[in-house]
Amino acid sequence: MKGYDYSSPWWYFVTICTHQMQQHLGKIRNNKMTLNACGKAARMMWLNIPEHYPSVELDEYVIMPNHIHGIVIINSDNVGNEKIRSLHKTNLSNLSEATLNHEYVKDDYVISTDKSRLKIDIIHGFLKDAYWCKNIPVEIVKRSIEGSLCYGVYKGDKQVGFARVITDYSVIAFIADVFILEGYRGQGLSMWLMQCLIDNPDLQELRGWSLKTKDAHGLYSKFGFKAPENPELIMERKIKSSY
Repeated sequence: MKGYDYSSPWWYFVTICTHQMQQHLGKIRNNKMTLNACGKAARMMWLNIPEHYPSVELDEYVIMPNHIHGIVIINSDNVGNEKIRSLHKTNLSNLSEATLNHEYVKDDYVISTDKSRLKIDIIHGFLKDAYWCKNIPVEIVKRSIEGSLCYGVYKGDKQVGFARVITDYSVIAFIADVFILEGYRGQGLSMWLMQCLIDNPDLQELRGWSLKTKDAHGLYSKFGFKAPENPELIMERKIKSSY
């Protein structure tokens, strides 16, 4: 609007477009937006705006292949004169930082990728007795969590399930340490957990997924997992059979 001071306190609907409307931010597949590396960087930059402008809040936003829509809330008359930190100092060297935590709600249960919610005692308590990592030390469990995309299943404040994905977010992902505590099985939680893993918007560009299982083939086959078509092409270097 001509003559309007857009630094004035108000709610503003903002649209940011790519150069010549090129689809630099990702693609839409199966009616879902999948961000590429540029899209993830754009999302991180958008979400970091309040760090650079303390008087600014963000509301809803959406990123499309060639543009971003968002609502910006300015809460101060002084927003244009604030001492700000340069946007150019935002670290983009590790684009995995652009990956947001995801949360899913179903009835009384929540699945979250927020690592701060994980209960190490619950996870280690199960894994130390699991056939694939029996007697695993708690310190190794902690390190494995640090290097993975993790999913916790919760009922209220209690963690009742877990899974983790080892991935580069670009080519491959390996699913590990999937479990639901015994008292909470039979409610479809493992199916829901797997669906959340597979549907993660940050993992839609992968070439493939893999996992190992001794007794859960029925579960994983429902998500397209099967025995390797060419097992002669697969090699492994086994160092430890147990802890």
